[in-house]
Amino acid sequence: MSEDIKSAFIDVLAGNQKWYNLQAQTGLSEKRCKEIESLFYKVLDEHKHKRGLSS
Repeated sequence: MSEDIKSAFIDVLAGNQKWYNLQAQTGLSEKRCKEIESLFYKVLDEHKHKRGLSS
C-alpha cells in the first residue's frame, strides 16, 4: 500500500475506526467492518513506527 493511500486511510477512519461505527455508516457486514478495523490499526501502527512516534 502506498504511503499516500495509507495516510488517506488513516485520515478517513480517524475517530470512526471502531467496527460498529463503520457498520452504522456503511451498512457493511459486521465481519467486514471488523476486518477493516483490524487493518486500520495495523496501518496506523506501521505509520507511527516509520515516523518514530509512540504507539
